[in-house]
Amino acid sequence: MKVLVVLLVGTMLMAGDTLPNFLDAYSDCHAALAGDNLEEAKSALEKLEKETLGMHADHLSAPAQKAWSDGVEQLKTAIKNGRAAADLEGVRKEFESIATVAISLADAAHIHGWTTFHCGMAFDGKGASWLQKGQVANPYFGSAMLRCGTAQPHKH
Repeated sequence: MKVLVVLLVGTMLMAGDTLPNFLDAYSDCHAALAGDNLEEAKSALEKLEKETLGMHADHLSAPAQKAWSDGVEQLKTAIKNGRAAADLEGVRKEFESIATVAISLADAAHIHGWTTFHCGMAFDGKGASWLQKGQVANPYFGSAMLRCGTAQPHKH
């Protein structure tokens, strides 16, 4: 009986870790883009794809499950397109869709310690947002405008 309880608790912890693992992979992609590193960005997208496919959304809250189901296909497409992109610009274009889903998911799941930033200059003035920890590091401009971004209020 004790062995069964330990196995069940271990299984619950593994499944519950999928959201932090997803956000870690997302963060790796963000950091690579902010650092102007195409190879690392593509490697991070591969990791993000793995975490996306392995997400246990049934362990999320109802609002987070909805955010996940609303965005998962957009996320898969953006990851696939980003991995196929020939340059940083192509990956950055797809990252915007990835970031949109990550922001929605983090807001719905009430994730703390992450900040949403917005750069109004990204994509020829259209603007784009992203989620990150720490000091602003713009993934859309990288070293050219690393600190361009304004913190946005959380929706939760």
